[in-house]
Amino acid sequence: MKYLFNLLTLVALILIPTFGRAQSGSTGYCYNFTRNLIPTSVGADVTALQDLLRSEGHLQIDNSTRYYGTQTTAALASWQRAHWPIPAIGLFGPLTRAAFVNLCQQDDNQTDNETETGTTPNLNLSTSGPSKLTTGEIGTWQVTSNAEMEHTVVYSANWGDNIMTPAFRRAGPRTVPFTHTYQKAGTYEITFTGDQTTDITEVTVSDPSPTTDNPDTNENPTNEANDEDDPNNTEKDPTISFTPEISSPVNLEPSDSINWEVKAQDSNNDLRSLSYRWVDQRTTNKVNSPTTRGTSQLTRTVKRVFTRPGTYTLSVAAEDAEKRVTTESIKVVVGEVSANNAGPSIILNPNNLDGSTHTIPAAVNWSVTATDPTGNLSSLTYKWSDEVYTHYAASNLNTSKITRSISRSFARAGAYSLTIIAIDRTGNKVNKTVKITVNSTVSGTNSAPAIQVRSTPPSSAPSANQSANMLGTISGTAPMTATWNVTITDADRNLKSLTYWWSGDSGSEIVMNAPNLTTGTDYLTTRITKTFTSPGQYSLNLVAVDTAGERTNRQAGANIQSPVNLSSYAQPIFISEIPSTLTVGQRLPVTIKMMNTGNSTWYRSQTIGTVDRSFKLGSQSPQDNINWGTARVNLEEDVTPGKITTFNFTVTAPSEAGFYNFQWKMLQENLGWFGRAFPINPKVIEVKAGSTTSSGELSQLASSLQALTQLLKNY
Repeated sequence: MKYLFNLLTLVALILIPTFGRAQSGSTGYCYNFTRNLIPTSVGADVTALQDLLRSEGHLQIDNSTRYYGTQTTAALASWQRAHWPIPAIGLFGPLTRAAFVNLCQQDDNQTDNETETGTTPNLNLSTSGPSKLTTGEIGTWQVTSNAEMEHTVVYSANWGDNIMTPAFRRAGPRTVPFTHTYQKAGTYEITFTGDQTTDITEVTVSDPSPTTDNPDTNENPTNEANDEDDPNNTEKDPTISFTPEISSPVNLEPSDSINWEVKAQDSNNDLRSLSYRWVDQRTTNKVNSPTTRGTSQLTRTVKRVFTRPGTYTLSVAAEDAEKRVTTESIKVVVGEVSANNAGPSIILNPNNLDGSTHTIPAAVNWSVTATDPTGNLSSLTYKWSDEVYTHYAASNLNTSKITRSISRSFARAGAYSLTIIAIDRTGNKVNKTVKITVNSTVSGTNSAPAIQVRSTPPSSAPSANQSANMLGTISGTAPMTATWNVTITDADRNLKSLTYWWSGDSGSEIVMNAPNLTTGTDYLTTRITKTFTSPGQYSLNLVAVDTAGERTNRQAGANIQSPVNLSSYAQPIFISEIPSTLTVGQRLPVTIKMMNTGNSTWYRSQTIGTVDRSFKLGSQSPQDNINWGTARVNLEEDVTPGKITTFNFTVTAPSEAGFYNFQWKMLQENLGWFGRAFPINPKVIEVKAGSTTSSGELSQLASSLQALTQLLKNY
């Protein structure tokens, strides 16, 4: 099979000069391509290839990207289909490069001929295409020339919207397609050019609209025509309804809003679309039937807030599969707010909490009612004096009454105030402030502070022989980082300070004081983070003191061990044959077997705290390189001591020619590499840009070609 492909390759190289002449390309063929290009290739040569494919209409992108992706692959395959016998596989390899060299030479010859003979005399162009389009719609124009068979015409187009189709070549009399999409409405003059001859046409572009020419009426000539075709009138038009029911015109005032459900129904089950548009806006909102044959019902929600006085028109259209269109228009008249607006008022229930005193633990509950006799109430908000944010009980409303519940529990003593504000849409505002006092717990004796600690990674519970002050111990391997979240609480609300320091390590005491050292506070909290670089036993000492002199001592431990020496824990067993030569982008399956010669299990997935500690196979020479497409290969399963595991994976040769090392080694993530690298000495692989056909294969290919030639002579 390989020899047959090589034979076809040689035959294609012989035939390209003959068959490639029919469509000589632009001067982009003469770019100096020095390598093969494949998907994921990046560079100036990719840009040159994309420029040529765009100029000939194979690649439909606005600008070249320097990246060889799926669009470039498909475009090159399209070009290759037009230049038989090159295989249309979308790869820029030796055959395509050879074709480019040949077409570049033809361009040079063609340029010389044109210099001597000039353009075809009396060249005529004729154009056919649409005269009307909508924005976003793709238009196609056909440009036909009467050029002589041996003459190559240079075509281009100016679309009249500051966009041009660059010049490209086509040989002989032919019809050349041009496509373009306009993004803005207007009338555009299009100029098509062939050599020095031009043909000018015009196109009118409009925005799509769901409404008829008379949006304020229900006249529908299309429906009348359908009635003539259907004298029994069994096919009914779509219907449109609103929830809540609406009678035009709708009278509103500034800051009013609407929230309507628009429903279109069709008894024939062939409703295709429902759309609506505000006449003062250009955007059309449209929903289509989920099936091509239509449906019985479609709905849309229409929302809008009106900030200015004026008259607004909503135009709604429903269309069925027979092109019957039903339209509805609703006028919204937004006027000025009445000048006799008295403004809102606020009522609290119960109303006796202002100035009240409470004891921890305390809770308060209010029912708040804001009223406005003119129905202009738009918002109700409240804010506590010790909070930075505002609670929105209700907003953007137009009503006469809002009732909300406000509840809060208090864990700290202090003076608090609650401010409630009601506003109407004319800007009238009323506020009410309520003040309460919360006192500390009444107690005959003072209690000591309490210390709570949460650690990351989690700590183990204290053992029976540890001090009662020990809160728990974390364990790990150096180097590691741990975090303790410490919270100190005091029921008497007289906590004065927190002091902490480390035993088993250098460092000074850290002191955190309460905001008021005289009265104290109910709690203090902090986060303590430490990185352990050496093994050992460490203790975090915590001391909390209140203003009465009560003291609480606690400790949190850390047991840090030395890193495990894994140097002799992996023994290479087998590696599949690795060739000395590969081609750019060539994929190679690889098998490597490793034995666990240590005394602990290799875990496919292992996390200590938030740190990945799984075992993997990693690339070497250099360490962590991605020359072969990946730097890591995962275990298929956990590997216990004495067991052999197999890594089956596929590597991809680098995209640039050169010499590359091939070597792999075991590692434990975020801990270290171990065992012997495999192969012991890095395998040096030469990656070539072109074919790696051997001299013996070429000799056999030549013999096959000679036999094929003799066979053709016999026929």
